[in-house]
Amino acid sequence: MIETASRSRPRSRIDSSAAISVVDLFTIGIGPSSSHTVGPMRAARMFMESLPATPVRVRCELFGSLALTGRGHATDSAILLGLCGQSPESVDPDAMAAIVADIRASKCLHFAGEEIAFDEASDLIFHMGEFLEQHSNGMRFSAWLADDEAPIVREYFSIGGGAVMDGAPREGGDRLGHNVVQPYPFSSAQELLERGEETGLCIATLVARNEGAWRDGADTTGFLDRVIDAMNASIDRGLRQEGMLPGGLKVRRRARAIHARLRAAGGEGMQPAAIFEWVSLFALAVNEENAAGGRVVTAPTNGAAGVIPAVLRYYTKFIPGADREGERAFLLTAAAIGFLYKKRASISAAEMGCQGEVGVACSMAAAGLAAVLGGTNGRSKMPPKSAWSIISASPAIPSAAWCRSRASNATPWARSRRSTPPISRCRAMAAISSAWMPSSKPCARPERIWRAGTRKPVWADLPLMWWNVETDRSGRKFSDNHPSDMQGH
Repeated sequence: MIETASRSRPRSRIDSSAAISVVDLFTIGIGPSSSHTVGPMRAARMFMESLPATPVRVRCELFGSLALTGRGHATDSAILLGLCGQSPESVDPDAMAAIVADIRASKCLHFAGEEIAFDEASDLIFHMGEFLEQHSNGMRFSAWLADDEAPIVREYFSIGGGAVMDGAPREGGDRLGHNVVQPYPFSSAQELLERGEETGLCIATLVARNEGAWRDGADTTGFLDRVIDAMNASIDRGLRQEGMLPGGLKVRRRARAIHARLRAAGGEGMQPAAIFEWVSLFALAVNEENAAGGRVVTAPTNGAAGVIPAVLRYYTKFIPGADREGERAFLLTAAAIGFLYKKRASISAAEMGCQGEVGVACSMAAAGLAAVLGGTNGRSKMPPKSAWSIISASPAIPSAAWCRSRASNATPWARSRRSTPPISRCRAMAAISSAWMPSSKPCARPERIWRAGTRKPVWADLPLMWWNVETDRSGRKFSDNHPSDMQGH
């Protein structure tokens, strides 16, 4: 069924009672978008693998946001790659352009060792302004097993974070969920805290044990380590690359030059402003990789892919005693907050805007950092709320002619002076400062963090972070000293 853009559509929300795994939330893929690149590539591959035989012809129709902004998000290239059996997890980012160019030149897809006729002009259709009922990111695939047969037609929906829902009717509605039983299920923050109080377990341990419903603990640990390594690799590669990003705006990569400037200015000093510059740099490096179609982790989406890796690198780089076990606990705690958003609201920018997905990532990062700094379960619940209040009060990033420009500027607090006001550079501050904030202290409003009309941070209004803080994770204390009194630290 096709509807016009003006008609309301039901939201494809996951049942709040359904179980979600960390592998559903953190996936290793490619840029520039989890919903417009990763999801369509997966859907195309799923369709091809579902066919009983290799077809002689295939066609893909794109609806809603995929049609309206798909070319800027490389949705067309993702569809072609998926129809050839490529997956976001394994495709070589450096080889994608050559594969797509070969398809367009030969007008043939290569799947399972066979050639399939495919003329992009007539077989990849963008239905501008038309929406499928279930979700704004809709796809319809058709395959002909023989020239004289009726086609096999299936619909898929990219619902955010790289997740794909097929259009087949489901008993009890079309909500997603896993038919598994977790030992400590939760569908709200209150239930999450209750599980912790009942068992005496921290949030990270609760999530880790729930993952046992799908796989052994060693397999979960291995997955988390791969995600951590992929996050670090995206930062490191982003710091090495230079040149122009894809798209029509001719946006130049900035991470390498900023990295050189920070190292020349004193490297890894412990001054507050310098540390925030480093965190912003880490996020910018990831987002430039994402905008260039490189390998990133959906955390929980590609549009917000720089936030969690940047705050995680802050933990490993600037917090004494940081280790791999802490990194895993960071991700597990962050995942718990992500589950709540995915179950009870959304992580999809198509449903709640770009600020929404960045706000979710900021909340997740704040919770993860609070946990590894020694916060209790109740304390780990407060930073996400504080972080979200800062993000929701910030102005949205102005849209650009090419979506990749936005993707490259979606740092934890946006650093692009040309496209965003100083107030919206609070994103990483929101995650990091909220993690250090005692639960009884209200979150500082954004206008108090940045003085109106200036770029000077008001450090007095931020909670104490790394100054004169005890390092005992089991009961970290917070000093009342002002940063200006800590000249020797």
